[in-house]
Amino acid sequence: MLKEGHAKMPTIADKKKPIIDPVVEMFAVGKYDDEELFEKHHFLMQAENIIGELVERYIASKCYETNNWAFCPRALVKSTDFIRKNEDGSFYFLNIKNRFNSENSSSSRNREAEGVDMWYRIKRDGTTNWDEFPDKSLNLSEKEFILFCAVHLENNS
Repeated sequence: MLKEGHAKMPTIADKKKPIIDPVVEMFAVGKYDDEELFEKHHFLMQAENIIGELVERYIASKCYETNNWAFCPRALVKSTDFIRKNEDGSFYFLNIKNRFNSENSSSSRNREAEGVDMWYRIKRDGTTNWDEFPDKSLNLSEKEFILFCAVHLENNS
């Protein structure tokens, strides 16, 4: 499932130029009358989206080794990135986020209504949350995640 759902990782070069809200431009005129500012902001937003996908892929690569989890890329299951079958036969649904503040309130309500837990990589204080991942047997770490990202960047540059 991992290979089928994520055949091609998006890159920043794949992204289209943003359509800038004219009201945002009104706020920026005189202060930030610089199109480069909007381009930099757009670049950072794209990078954050790609990092979120890399977090999922890193976890999926570790799950693939243990076969404890099913990766659900591209919203195959609503609000769910991973599913695990519990010992009692029930299922555990997990949504992955890169940062503590990545989820908006309507997504949170939908996820909670569906009975899906959420885990995020970066805590409010900037430290990482790998030690709180619901499956300690995966041995997830920030150091290993950074190496995973470096390999991805090297292979896609």
